[in-house]
Amino acid sequence: MRTTRFRALAAACALSLGAALSLGACSSGDADSGKDHERPFIIMAQASGEITFSQAVADGVEAAAKSAGFDIEVLDNEADAAKAVENARTAALKKPDLFIEYNLNPESNKQVGQILDKAGVPVLAVQYGLDGAPLYGLDNKSVGFDGGVGVAQAAVEKWGADAIAQAMVLNFPEGGQVNLDRGAGAEEGIKSVLPDVEIVQGSSKNDTSVVAQVVNSFLVQNPGKKLILWSHVDQMSTAAASAARAAGRSDDLLIGSTGGEESILPEIRKPNGPIAGTTSLFPGAWGEEIIAIAQDLLSGKDVEKFTEPSNIVFVTGANIDQYFD
Repeated sequence: MRTTRFRALAAACALSLGAALSLGACSSGDADSGKDHERPFIIMAQASGEITFSQAVADGVEAAAKSAGFDIEVLDNEADAAKAVENARTAALKKPDLFIEYNLNPESNKQVGQILDKAGVPVLAVQYGLDGAPLYGLDNKSVGFDGGVGVAQAAVEKWGADAIAQAMVLNFPEGGQVNLDRGAGAEEGIKSVLPDVEIVQGSSKNDTSVVAQVVNSFLVQNPGKKLILWSHVDQMSTAAASAARAAGRSDDLLIGSTGGEESILPEIRKPNGPIAGTTSLFPGAWGEEIIAIAQDLLSGKDVEKFTEPSNIVFVTGANIDQYFD
């Protein structure tokens, strides 16, 4: 992989990270800035506190930052482009030693990057790229592929390939290229196991009430048939399972999810439940890896331009106890 050198902090702080922790972070800011902190100061703008995956990532980053000896402030982008820009301006005024950006509206990341660059604040991007910044994120096509294969294989084992009438890719295409890649991967994964199955598209709109409507319609259009569904995130998968139960069709639908949040684990553990498994990204563990990159940046070390989470597994009822208590 290519590496990118980030020397802005190293030029300003000729100290090692250990010395910085004891002597205080260097900053060129004003009275409102990171130099008011006795320890290195990070601001993270998380994607949205209302999205459980995003909150798990933010909680992990905050805990890991504090454990590493940083001061940290977490802002909420609220899944809104304008709010992300507003938060970038707030961070620019406070001049942290590092800004971590997790923005679900990548079209606004150009403006976010310009704001922070003008303020001289280094940036680490999460999931969605930002020009000039290292990125911690996923190979989303591979993530989708693993989930598509997982749910298709589970359905074949349960019902046999000939019994499966249709598949749905329940995605959030409005979320941009990350979601489009993930959905395309899911289609390829399903087709690799069930090459002749018809695949239809559905959008969650990132809203559990919309998921209930979409799944109910999918079931109504396929009375008495065996169906599979891949979903882009656990929160929406759980809503899909609830919709199948409400329709009295939980025995006719198998769901492959994405995320690995704590909230979905009881569903996976249910014998003969509608959720076959989830491509677990272990979002709660991202914080330690993100903060490890932050430590390297603050120390002036070279970092990879792109870093993936180290652990991604399709978690099912058969292997769940290997990964979760």
